Amino acid sequence: MKIAKLNIEGYIGELDSKSQFAGEKNFSLKHLNTFLNNLDSEVTDIEFTVNSGGGSVLEGWDIRTALLNSNKTLHSIGENIVGSIATVIYMAAKVENRSIVKGTDFFIHHPYWLPGESEPIRANELLALGKDLKEEQDKLLNFYAKESKATIEQLSPLMAKETNLTSEQAVGLGFAGKEIDSVDFVSYHKYKLAAFIDIKDKPNKQNTMSKVDETILNKFNKLFKNMARVAKGKFFDMDMTVKNESGDEVNLFIESDTEDFTGKSAFEVDADGNQKPANGKYIDADGKTIVVVEGKVTEVMDKTSESTDEPSLEDLKALVEAKEAELNALKAEKETIEANLLAKETENEAIKANVTTLETEFKALKEVIIGEGAEFDLGTQSFKAKKIVSANPNQAYLDEMASIFKKK
Repeated sequence: MKIAKLNIEGYIGELDSKSQFAGEKNFSLKHLNTFLNNLDSEVTDIEFTVNSGGGSVLEGWDIRTALLNSNKTLHSIGENIVGSIATVIYMAAKVENRSIVKGTDFFIHHPYWLPGESEPIRANELLALGKDLKEEQDKLLNFYAKESKATIEQLSPLMAKETNLTSEQAVGLGFAGKEIDSVDFVSYHKYKLAAFIDIKDKPNKQNTMSKVDETILNKFNKLFKNMARVAKGKFFDMDMTVKNESGDEVNLFIESDTEDFTGKSAFEVDADGNQKPANGKYIDADGKTIVVVEGKVTEVMDKTSESTDEPSLEDLKALVEAKEAELNALKAEKETIEANLLAKETENEAIKANVTTLETEFKALKEVIIGEGAEFDLGTQSFKAKKIVSANPNQAYLDEMASIFKKK
């Protein structure tokens, strides 16, 4: 089984110029078709998250149909808000494959029309609008009754009063299959609830399902906040222009609300806004390398931590310091060896002095025991006492006296 992940966020359909200027996000049928056309042939499942308050009713139904016609096993996850026509897309997955994050708002209601400023409408157009609204109301009501556990009798009052179901209630009524604690690849924004549908024969008129209508001031405030984040160098949950391993510029979208991208989901976004899981190494404008493995950021490396052909000044300084430390260690070892040699030489001199002393003492002893001028042979010498014979200056006198005594 191979799973492709898709993030359906913001308005469903194409944005108007004001919304585009304010930096709103959207998801259209064109985005989905591009995503499906680029799928790997081995993909068997599509896991898509929905964080949207709605958009174009026609676009929503078309997106649902395209997902069903993909012939892939669908898994949906609702996060933060699933409202209006976005519920129809979310329920493209079978109920057992629908998850909803705890605390997510699941909003259902009847459609109604919100006219633009100074927008005239004729009687026949108004009648057609009423018919379209009633048809859409019945279509949604029957759809919910078929795809959930609730009956039309249960659903009608909930839709009429615009009910914001909790995640637990959504599971209880069969809109969702199970609650989950969190999901790690959905960006965390609340969106206004709205759905737009072209009125027949008058494409400039809009039938809308809306709970909150953001004003131009709110859009500017949001734009200024995004600009402030960019000025501070914080690209949280934003597209970044990076270079891939082939050196080509691509848009990388990382879903993170902090500066720490590790573990967050990352997507490559094409010119049409289609997302596909990123994979490989990407280098941003600051030279940082973002490593992504199968759609997840595994590591973010600073420029200095990357190995390059030309080492940086800091690397060279560190190398010099290491070599100096190595040289100092060798010098210390040399001094130790020289000190040991000097000690050995001193010891040898002392031994030589002792040998000289012994030789002197031995020579004196030999003269006393053996006699002056006698030769000493270690192999034959005996140290037995011998009579010492020496010259006597009175020897002639003694010989004469001895001769006299003999005569007498």
